[in-house]
Amino acid sequence: MAAPSLLNLVDIIRQVVATHPAEPSFASSERNTISLSGGTKPIHVHLEQPFRKQLLFPRGGSPTAQYDLSVMVLDIPKVMDADETLKAISRCDMIGSWIVLRLRENPPTVLQVVGNVDILSLQEFGGDQWAGVRMEFSIITPLPMGACDMRHYQP
Repeated sequence: MAAPSLLNLVDIIRQVVATHPAEPSFASSERNTISLSGGTKPIHVHLEQPFRKQLLFPRGGSPTAQYDLSVMVLDIPKVMDADETLKAISRCDMIGSWIVLRLRENPPTVLQVVGNVDILSLQEFGGDQWAGVRMEFSIITPLPMGACDMRHYQP
């Protein structure tokens, strides 16, 4: 199997998010594009760009690509009070953990979540008064010979 392109990696994350029972919406862009004018559907999963990618060349092993990702899981509390905000953050934390656990189920020939997952709670972001969590984690994908041959690239 060839290494997933950046487009394929985003699509894998999109597919995982789509299987969650809460049916969250999904987007991938720069953070400042999230609902600055309000009116976004709650619960929202946002894969932040830009992405950080490292090519790793271990001694005696196969080369890999490591992506350091930031994913926000956001919700809009029903009313802006401390209890509702905490409930929204808690829901988002559970959804975010579920997404990471699902990503870990992928075979290592496709991708592998490595290291720790850092989770930070947040509230009042953008025009919709979001509350939720921001997760930071790394994914490693294989980088076999020929993986970057554009003649075989299929978006």
